[in-house]
Amino acid sequence: MKQFIDCSGCDNLNTIHAYRILNNYFPDPWHYHENYEFFLVNKSSGYRIVGDHIGDFKEGDLVFLGPNLPHVWVNRPEFFNGSAGCKADGIVVHFKSDFLGSETMLIPEMKAVKYLLHQSQCGVIILGETKRKVKPLILRMLKSTRLTKIAILLSIFQILIDSKELQQLARPSYMNLGVRSDADKRTMILDYIYKNFDSKIKLGQIADLVEMSQTSFSIYFKYHFNMTFIEFLNSVKMRQACLLMRDGAMNISEIAQVCGFNNRSNFNRQFKKHIRMSPRDFRKHLILNHETITNETKNYFNT
Repeated sequence: MKQFIDCSGCDNLNTIHAYRILNNYFPDPWHYHENYEFFLVNKSSGYRIVGDHIGDFKEGDLVFLGPNLPHVWVNRPEFFNGSAGCKADGIVVHFKSDFLGSETMLIPEMKAVKYLLHQSQCGVIILGETKRKVKPLILRMLKSTRLTKIAILLSIFQILIDSKELQQLARPSYMNLGVRSDADKRTMILDYIYKNFDSKIKLGQIADLVEMSQTSFSIYFKYHFNMTFIEFLNSVKMRQACLLMRDGAMNISEIAQVCGFNNRSNFNRQFKKHIRMSPRDFRKHLILNHETITNETKNYFNT
C-alpha cells in the first residue's frame, strides 16, 4: 500500500536533492521526513501548516524546515478545480544532516551553521532582502552538479546566518525538543494512520496504541495537529483518492473502497467537502485537460 510519509528525497549518492513540483495543486498531504528542506513557491497560493503553525502562502514564499517536522501546503480551491489559470509550481531542496560528513560539523567554523540548523527545527520563513538573495540560489540547484550544490548550500547558510529576516513558524513547545518520547508518540500516530487509512480505524485502537484514553487522545490530537482526528483521517483519504483518479486505473467505486469508504454516498460527500467538486466532475476535469504528471512529481508521490 502506498504510504504518504516522505522518508527521504536523498539517496546514498546524493546528500542534496533538488527538484521541481509542477502540478494543478501541491500533492503532498500532511507529512514529515528525516531531511532538512527548503521549499520555494514559484506560483500558487493557499495556506501552509508547519507543526502548530497555520499561515497563508503566496508566490515567492520561502521556508526552511528541520527534520521530522510535520508540514503541508494546501492550495486554494481554484487550484483543485482547475480554475486558477496556472499550475502550482514549487522547488524542493532536501539535504541530510551529515551532507558534509559528521566530523566536519564538529569544527569551530560550523558553530553558526549548527545554530541555524537548530533554528530550523521549528521551521522558519525567509523574508525580505534575504529571500531575494536566496531565491536564485535555490533555482540554480535544479541544474547544478553535486559539488556545486554543496557550494550553493553553504552560500545560502552564510546569507541566513547574517540575516535578521527569519521568522519562526511552529512553537518550540510543539516540537518538545527536549522530550523525545512525545516526538515518538506523534510519529507512531502518523505511521498508524498512513498505513491503515484504507481500513476502518477506530479511535479506541489508535488511543490504545499511544496508551491514552479516547478523550485524552482527542484533545492531544487536536492540540498538536490543529484538526480533529476524523478531519485529518478524511483529508488523507481524499488526497489518496485524487492520486488514484489521476492514475486512471480504477473506477470511482473501486477508489472509494481502496480509500476506506464502504458507502459511496459518504465518499462523494467527503470528496465534495474537501475538493469542492464531485468525484465524477473531478475525473471529467482531468480528462478534459489531458493532465500529465512530470517524472519528478511521480517520484514525489511515491516517497
